[in-house]
Amino acid sequence: MTYIEAGDFWGRVKQLCGVNQISLAEMSRRANISYGNLTRQITTKDVPTKYRQIKSIADVLGTTPEYLVDGERADENKPAPENLRVLEDFVLLEEPQKDIIKRLIAQMKSDNEKRYLLEEKLG
Repeated sequence: MTYIEAGDFWGRVKQLCGVNQISLAEMSRRANISYGNLTRQITTKDVPTKYRQIKSIADVLGTTPEYLVDGERADENKPAPENLRVLEDFVLLEEPQKDIIKRLIAQMKSDNEKRYLLEEKLG
């Protein structure tokens, strides 16, 4: 059985939420994990005991369960398979289509940042 340091686990989760510009509440919603249970686990320094919960969190944050658990990545430069497929599709688009997607992504990131700041402020 692997010992998981709760502080490190939740620290990586919080760091990746910041990188992805989503709040813990949004991350828990996307991972289909109760926000109340999530905050209780963080407060009590408990790590999810079910692999599927760790996997769901990792999927939402675009990382691997292994990284959340021990901070190790199999290949730092290798994108997640789903991101690779999106990138492959993007490369095939015409420039005007790429520009639209880039603007859409910029707007979504801005909206997420505003929502994240508001949720953090409201607690």
